[in-house]
Amino acid sequence: ELAISAMHIWLSCPGSIALKRQMEAEGCMPEAGEDAERGTRIHEIAAKIEEAFLEERETGEKTEVSFEGDDEDEVAVAKLLFKYVWENILNHSITDKVWGLEDRFYISKKFDIFGSADIWAIEIDDKGKRRGIIDDHKTGRHIVDVIKNPQLGGYGLGLLLFVREQGKDLDYVDTFITQTDP
Repeated sequence: ELAISAMHIWLSCPGSIALKRQMEAEGCMPEAGEDAERGTRIHEIAAKIEEAFLEERETGEKTEVSFEGDDEDEVAVAKLLFKYVWENILNHSITDKVWGLEDRFYISKKFDIFGSADIWAIEIDDKGKRRGIIDDHKTGRHIVDVIKNPQLGGYGLGLLLFVREQGKDLDYVDTFITQTDP
């Protein structure tokens, strides 16, 4: 298994693949740090918010999102992520869009290379072109560069391959990173 989120590592150091597999086999993989665990919780809260909102827009039925047990600061960050995605990436609309949350996209099933996009959509742009949209939420302390970002490229390719498996195509894919302060 090769994660798209780690493409920057295994593309620049192919030997890291064998090392990771060896470490997994020996049971000596390091545990996720506190920041990674916090980021995972924020992703989960954001997905709840996005799913409830998009379902309401699609069906007209309001779904209450429970934040019981969730950290208030993490909920606030998740709401900021959602607000940005809605206003800037989805352009205040899901009309005429196909979309999904936390879906797994493969760039190679044979080699088990995949990643889960936080939110994706397909729309027809103002020039009649089929546009794919990928957004990856980031909550870490380090600013993530979006230019030539291997992870975004992997997700974009994964979305394109997914659409082609359905017998359709995209004219282009726009990828985004929505990043909040810790």
